[in-house]
Amino acid sequence: MTHMLPRDRAELIMAEHAEGKSIREIAEAHGHSVTTIRDYVRGRRTPGEPAARDDEFVPYIAYCRRRLADDPHLRTPALLAELSVLGFDGSRATFYRALERHGIQTHPCPDCHPASMSGYSPPSPHRSPQPFPLPKPAGTLRASRYRPGT
Repeated sequence: MTHMLPRDRAELIMAEHAEGKSIREIAEAHGHSVTTIRDYVRGRRTPGEPAARDDEFVPYIAYCRRRLADDPHLRTPALLAELSVLGFDGSRATFYRALERHGIQTHPCPDCHPASMSGYSPPSPHRSPQPFPLPKPAGTLRASRYRPGT
């Protein structure tokens, strides 16, 4: 998680450093890490703005686009599995956010519907009845319990 100092606190920290306090003393007094204080004092961080983070997904962008161009029916879990083998160690949620952030569209085949890609398709109106109907309604199956000896 990125830690961001409010502008007034960051300005106080920089003023204390200008007065001669060490970075370690300031960090201990304000309850922040030495790294955070050092970044503000040396101008690597701007008060009131979150720290810039490297996008760890960048090395995989071209691969994802190429794989989806080669196989527009490639499912997202399969793509994530491939990336994991290649070294991507982000979570599934991180992966999905990265795809969205970079505009990578899975299942780009215009002739397909996502439901058919997942293996689910709506029941056909010409579907035959269930070959072996349940002997009791499902609601009564839950209510009854097997009791040995009864």
